[in-house]
Amino acid sequence: MKLIEITDQRKLEDDEIYTTAIACEVEPKQASTILEKFCILLPLQQYGLGHLKRMRRYENDKGNTLLEILVCPEKYFEQIPLELLNYCNKKNIVKVSKIPALNKNEFEEFGRIWPSSYRPNLIERDRENGPTQEHIDNVKKYMKLVKEDTIRSEMELKKSNNGGIIINPVNGMVVMTSTNAYLHLKNIKGEKTLFNPIYTTAMICIEGVSAMVRGEIDSNGILPEDYYLCTGLDLYLHMEPDLMTSMALVHSRIRNVYFLNESFNDGALKTFYKLHSLRSLNHKFRVFHVIED
Repeated sequence: MKLIEITDQRKLEDDEIYTTAIACEVEPKQASTILEKFCILLPLQQYGLGHLKRMRRYENDKGNTLLEILVCPEKYFEQIPLELLNYCNKKNIVKVSKIPALNKNEFEEFGRIWPSSYRPNLIERDRENGPTQEHIDNVKKYMKLVKEDTIRSEMELKKSNNGGIIINPVNGMVVMTSTNAYLHLKNIKGEKTLFNPIYTTAMICIEGVSAMVRGEIDSNGILPEDYYLCTGLDLYLHMEPDLMTSMALVHSRIRNVYFLNESFNDGALKTFYKLHSLRSLNHKFRVFHVIED
């Protein structure tokens, strides 16, 4: 089994990434003294460039290795303290990234222009390390339950259903299955609700968790009290969800979504869109396409 995370690298124009700055050559013997003065009197943080390295080594046209210190953005050079002007005789205009890298690819790309620091968050570290065997084993186990949910739905409800379950990753327990959610809805609203097109597999799972949060279904300690919808929970599906369902997943605050098969008609997390990657969303979740052996 393979887990392929569906991501979408942010697409930025050059003017959104880069700006011009002044850099000056420095003598290696004076480097530490000059660096200290610049960091005290003219910190890069005041220009929003704290992610950049202050100095770099580079080779000039003659093949000599030199040291260069980053002074400030080009448009602010006239405002630098007079004490620092003595070190700015041999100055150059350089291009630097004005935004920090969000991932390793950006770090390598931006660093080719001017070196910068990179502090990956926990999710980026997890992506770089790849899925653990424990992670893969858990996905196998839960996807087996998804298939069982599909069969159970057909047997108990006489309803064709792609199957889906919601898991609490903290304790590894099944919070809701689509069949349980359908059965609850059938009991309170009647059998006709089973065929309401709004209740896709993922939507009915969310509805089931909502009923649990409202106290209509006993959680039996699976979820803590005052829980907000699907915050921090993982959804496992047979089919990639559509656009309406994917937006509902945003609002439900789901943590991760795993699906087996792409939906070539209306898939919104890989096939046609990558809705979870939109920069404008106020909540983001991770999406994994599960490839079985």
